[in-house]
Amino acid sequence: MTQEWIALSVVALNLLWLLRRFYRGHLAEPLSQWFLKHGRIKWAMQVRQHRSVQSGCDQCKN
Repeated sequence: MTQEWIALSVVALNLLWLLRRFYRGHLAEPLSQWFLKHGRIKWAMQVRQHRSVQSGCDQCKN
């Protein structure tokens, strides 16, 4: 019984980590833009704190 709970908690933590990574990589930026379009500046800035910023020339605008 204890091993089952430990295994389920490990799986749950891994799932939460993957969901957080997906949110930061794929959903935070579009959600932030949507909030800005609808005038929710405070919410947009809070969401932008959670986005993952990638360094390198892929983010550069020439």
